[in-house]
Amino acid sequence: MSSEELKYLIALKEIKGVGDILAKHLISELGSAKAVFQLPSSHLLKIPKLSEKVSKEVLNFKDFDWIEKEILWCEKEHINIIPFNDARYPKRLKVCHDAPLYLFVKGPADLNATKMLSIVGTRSCTEEGKEITEQIIESLAPLGVSIVSGLALGIDGIAHKKSLEMNLPTIGVLGHALNQIYPSQHRGLAKNIVEHGALVTEFARNTTFDKNNFPMRNRIVAGMSEATILIESAENGGSMITAEIAHSYGRDVLAVPGRWTDNMSQGPNKLIKLLKAQILTKATDISETLGWSVNQQLLFEDFYDRKSKYQNLDEDETKIVAFLDVKDPVSIDMIHYSTNIAMGNLSSILLSMEFKGILKALPGKRFQLK
Repeated sequence: MSSEELKYLIALKEIKGVGDILAKHLISELGSAKAVFQLPSSHLLKIPKLSEKVSKEVLNFKDFDWIEKEILWCEKEHINIIPFNDARYPKRLKVCHDAPLYLFVKGPADLNATKMLSIVGTRSCTEEGKEITEQIIESLAPLGVSIVSGLALGIDGIAHKKSLEMNLPTIGVLGHALNQIYPSQHRGLAKNIVEHGALVTEFARNTTFDKNNFPMRNRIVAGMSEATILIESAENGGSMITAEIAHSYGRDVLAVPGRWTDNMSQGPNKLIKLLKAQILTKATDISETLGWSVNQQLLFEDFYDRKSKYQNLDEDETKIVAFLDVKDPVSIDMIHYSTNIAMGNLSSILLSMEFKGILKALPGKRFQLK
């Protein structure tokens, strides 16, 4: 993307009344962010979902100077600004309807690593919670899993530190701009993450530091990963938001149960009770649930030796069956991400395969082989 288009992309999100969803809709309608600002007012008013008030905000926006300075500052600080339509943008996150229009990323981590897992939990963790978090990461180390969390005190910080200790890439998602680190106790940790992983945020430097922004970053933590692990949380803890969002995205959620008398077990116990999370009683539950305990590439290759079970499949159908045979059931978003079949074509292909008796649809737009 050119620096000119990037400037307009950032400006678009600065318009009062234009969020990530509407911004992407406008770009889809007009072809680029720049085109939104160049359109006459009479044409703007004809765009669905764009009110007269917001149209006036677009027409009157002139504050491009700070955006140009922000782009230059990012270049100086080796921060990548990654738009939602960039190949480097997290593909798992991109399929979420409310994914950020762009991300600020500092660090070498691959945001599209094959295996990505979010680990979240309370700031006031117990010693047992700390030990469980560390054991989980130790068990995942041989698989080269990238660990995502929110750089908060407690479980988040433990997950990041243990990942670095085990030489695993770790990604810290921030609720503020990259010119500051909160909590301040994690400045050293953040520096290490930048060297061996990445810090990610959707907030530019002009964003006022506001603790209300932290729940917003939770959708990034949930959306970037294949699954979310909840270690400890009170019933209304902040990490419960992340787990709930992950569930709403159709991602796997696993939770560590505890005694009903323990406050920090109330959150995980509630999710398990409501069938929003699978029970996590040992570290190997994760790799077994996600199909990470075996070589996925070998499974794909082995599929073709067993293909006689499914006759007359075209190329796209073969990709879908191979993926579902490895991990089953899965959401339509994960099928899209893993097979690279365009979402517009995928729905009709899945419906056709259902009619052929190859697969069956489950609640929540999830599918499995028959």
